[in-house]
Amino acid sequence: MVRDVFGNPNELLRSDKNPEILYKRLKEEEKRIPGIYLAVGTEDYLYEHNQVFRNFLEKEEADFFYEEGPGMHNWAFWNEYLPKGLEWALK
Repeated sequence: MVRDVFGNPNELLRSDKNPEILYKRLKEEEKRIPGIYLAVGTEDYLYEHNQVFRNFLEKEEADFFYEEGPGMHNWAFWNEYLPKGLEWALK
């Protein structure tokens, strides 16, 4: 299933499945890049990856909003932050 979604794992980091590559490609092609909302729990196993991506977006001067709070990669966290993300998106 992972291969169906992301393609060949050996090529993943250089593909448009990597959000940094996708962002750079859209920027180079002068395409519209929508604002990005990021929310992550401080106990999420993806926390460090989100920090790296947030730093990338800051460096690129991207239009994004980042927030974090206590929680893990589960519905307890998402139930709190999904409404916040929707509110941000609808502004």
